[in-house]
Amino acid sequence: MSENANALGAAGEDKLDWAHPIWFALVWGGVILLGIIALSPDFYAYWSSTVMPLPSRSVMLVILWACLPIHLFEGWYCHRLAHRIGLPNSAKAWGWQAFWVGYPGTRLLLKRKRAWAEAQEGT
Repeated sequence: MSENANALGAAGEDKLDWAHPIWFALVWGGVILLGIIALSPDFYAYWSSTVMPLPSRSVMLVILWACLPIHLFEGWYCHRLAHRIGLPNSAKAWGWQAFWVGYPGTRLLLKRKRAWAEAQEGT
């Protein structure tokens, strides 16, 4: 058995494990909603008065802009981690998935990392 066989998954393939499509819908639906709330004074007023109270629009804008570096870092981290645990062919896909969907994609790679670490302890 190769050194990184467990990181390759049950089928022994260097491929991306896709996050469930609902995660893409939830994450991007939330980001789009956050953007509309942060950028539209009318929608912010409507949402705050009828759905739930919110922090100020400036705070909502900071949260919106914070999503970008957080997701950039997460994508970079997953790309590097995939290379480190022996998934060079799918590393770029792992990075892009983490950028687009965040933690649900990262969680799948961390599961692969645990399997890889267990294989390393066994050798």
